Amino acid sequence: MGNLAIFATSLGAPGTAALRVTPNVSVEINPNAELLGIVYYLAFGNDTFVINRESYLADVEEHFEKFRDSRAVLLLKIYMSQARNVPERDYCL
Repeated sequence: MGNLAIFATSLGAPGTAALRVTPNVSVEINPNAELLGIVYYLAFGNDTFVINRESYLADVEEHFEKFRDSRAVLLLKIYMSQARNVPERDYCL
């Protein structure tokens, strides 16, 4: 897990982005969940775990493609190599 933290640091992980819906309600995306989604996408491509939100995957490719062979991505592939299908990968998470 420490390797993912190093990966996050090397990417300059941003703070939590929040959208205020009403004065009492805001929606946030936890940067850890976002990082996991990006690393997962780099490891396995577009499957049912990855939600393509408009140009999101194109942005991921543009900004993070250079990390596709990074240690964090390779470790995730190794960790999930025992999973035979997407539901088993989800279970590993």
